[in-house]
Amino acid sequence: MNKLFFVFALMLNSSFLFCQLEDFEGEPLGGTTFTVNGVLFNVTGDFLISQFTNFSCGATNTGLNRYLDTGAGNGGSSGVVGSFVPNDPNITFQVSTSAAQCAWTGQADGNNNLDGTIRVTGTKVDNTTISEDFFIDTTIPDDELVPFTFSAGIWGNIDLKSIEFELISPAAVDYLALDEFQFVGVALPVELITFEGYYREGRNILEWSTASELNNEKFEIEESQDGREFQKVGEVKGTTFEQQAYSFEIENPRNGISYYRLKQIDFDGQFEFSEVIIVNVKGENGEVGEFYPNPSKLGLVNLDYVAQNDYEITVSVFDMTGKLVINQIQSISKGNNNLSFDFSGLNTGIYIVKFGDEINPTHRKLIIER
Repeated sequence: MNKLFFVFALMLNSSFLFCQLEDFEGEPLGGTTFTVNGVLFNVTGDFLISQFTNFSCGATNTGLNRYLDTGAGNGGSSGVVGSFVPNDPNITFQVSTSAAQCAWTGQADGNNNLDGTIRVTGTKVDNTTISEDFFIDTTIPDDELVPFTFSAGIWGNIDLKSIEFELISPAAVDYLALDEFQFVGVALPVELITFEGYYREGRNILEWSTASELNNEKFEIEESQDGREFQKVGEVKGTTFEQQAYSFEIENPRNGISYYRLKQIDFDGQFEFSEVIIVNVKGENGEVGEFYPNPSKLGLVNLDYVAQNDYEITVSVFDMTGKLVINQIQSISKGNNNLSFDFSGLNTGIYIVKFGDEINPTHRKLIIER
């Protein structure tokens, strides 16, 4: 049995990403976008960036403070007032359940404070939704936004595509302001920078590097003998770093061509396959190609074989039960050989053809179709 193991290495300039505060202070006045960890968010509906003296979360500050609101003088908006949406639809995010966000409700575009309830609805990556209602008590001192905190049982570790805000009571509430909103990492889609493989000192070595993989749970490494049917041979866990380099090694690989691909799996279960790469292992008996045509309707196939010397090689054909159905000797010349085989006597099915002895064999799959 092959021994599988991996080596994990960090690339330079990697960093952990924790809670990201969006206080809107650095955003342009009147703007309808904001940036979190370099990711652009669009705001929909009536939202825009405003500012007011001493308008802050839980404490009175001096000077102008910026925040996101439904906009003074725009007529207000009851019901759904707007949402946060990443500009790139492939990006997801989470909200903090350990830190307070801040809100203010009122009427007449905030000119009069008024207690109210806001409903926050999040759209998950599978397009289902979660929601929570928050009562905003604006009887606290003037010019202080009211803290509220997302419940961990509803929002904890949930990847979201968007968040929508709705004013649900009372009917007179038509104004909403938000500030100091806490994001827990913005998960960029996994970007595979490189993926390559090579043979060295008895091992097939696969190496790949990624960028911005915050939503990446793991990579599964898959191997194939024919480039079509793949089997999992191991996995490597993803991390919360922004950039990574990986190496996965397979000891004592078989001679000939092996096909490899990566199955990248997100925390929400979604997955994507990488391109397929080839690693060619040349054994003592030489380099063995693939059958062609394969599948074969007539059973007449060819195969390229590169030999280091002149010799004879045993060719054994097994059905899928492991029964030996053909055994023959093939003469090989030093250099490039194009071998022809007449397997017309085989029934429709899948066969494994072994080249060489038990010590250093090479196997190829053959498909017969009638």
